[in-house]
Amino acid sequence: MRAREGGLDAQFFPSGLSRSYSAAGQSAMKRADDQIAAVRELTERHPDTWQFATTSADIRRIASEGKMAALTGLEGGYAIDEKLENVERYYKMGVRYMSPA
Repeated sequence: MRAREGGLDAQFFPSGLSRSYSAAGQSAMKRADDQIAAVRELTERHPDTWQFATTSADIRRIASEGKMAALTGLEGGYAIDEKLENVERYYKMGVRYMSPA
């Protein structure tokens, strides 16, 4: 894998969501959930290459095993559907950052 050859130990997979997506009547929450599930599926299908991470300790451990750490985040807050309790929901799903816009 070229990323490992270049010294990359971890990759963030952001769930990219925009206001126009929600305005089109599609669920930003469902789209984010699907994208997070796809990252989890990637790590399950390719455990020799990828492992899901949620902490810096996870990243260090995974890198020491010669694997790539996969992390998830939310680009834009539309996935929380204007409900602060959904921040905790995504945290439990492994999301560790959310950008404001």
